[in-house]
Amino acid sequence: MRKIAIVTLVALIATAGSAVAADREGEFALGFNTTDAPVGLRYFFSEKVGADLGLGFESQDLGEESATSMFLEVGVSYILYDYNDSYFFIRPAVAYSSLDDRVYGSGQADATWTVLDLELNLGAEMRLAERFGLTFQHGLRFSSTSLPDEIVDEGGEDSYTDFSTFGENVTEAGVWFTF
Repeated sequence: MRKIAIVTLVALIATAGSAVAADREGEFALGFNTTDAPVGLRYFFSEKVGADLGLGFESQDLGEESATSMFLEVGVSYILYDYNDSYFFIRPAVAYSSLDDRVYGSGQADATWTVLDLELNLGAEMRLAERFGLTFQHGLRFSSTSLPDEIVDEGGEDSYTDFSTFGENVTEAGVWFTF
């Protein structure tokens, strides 16, 4: 009798601790992954694969003119480990930025810089409520920046590349509200 009780207790503990995958297929969310493209949309095509789209726009008054910059980010999340209220994912992403030189560059030319970022992120989302979650990501980023012709010296470099790591902390968490 004692052995049956112990086996039953162990089975209950093991069952309580096991992970249960959530059915996310068809799930739609509003939120953001990055502050550059804060208007974000997310849609899960299956239980494990979702796509994100982030848009950003900025216009600064310069007196008689304005400086306009635009941001676009697209990512595909693949869930590696899924639990009911959290999941761990890998996310390749591409970001495109068109930045006004008067705000983001030398400040002298009415021209735009073009930045293309390729990222490979590892991240996790934790649901704090049934429809509200926080996302944190860390990863690798390759950036290619093209300078406007107006600021490139004769024979000078017109583009450059960077390779870096990045990480988010509590003040940079992605926020998602799911429908």
